[in-house]
Amino acid sequence: MPRIEIMSHRGDDLFAEWGRETNPDDLKAIAERFKEQRAKGFSAFTAQTGNRVDEFNSDIEEDLIMIAPLIGG
Repeated sequence: MPRIEIMSHRGDDLFAEWGRETNPDDLKAIAERFKEQRAKGFSAFTAQTGNRVDEFNSDIEEDLIMIAPLIGG
């Protein structure tokens, strides 16, 4: 079952998890939350291959990791 985790100061926090049995309304909610995080500057990558992911796709079979925007000075 694929999942999205957000890297944080606590480690990795579970953001979402889905599978074939996940209903369409829940998938729509995950996609909207993913879009909101991206709008806040978060980046998403596949955990196994490191490919950047810009839009949620429920057909993806790899786990995703979201990383908060970095603020430098």
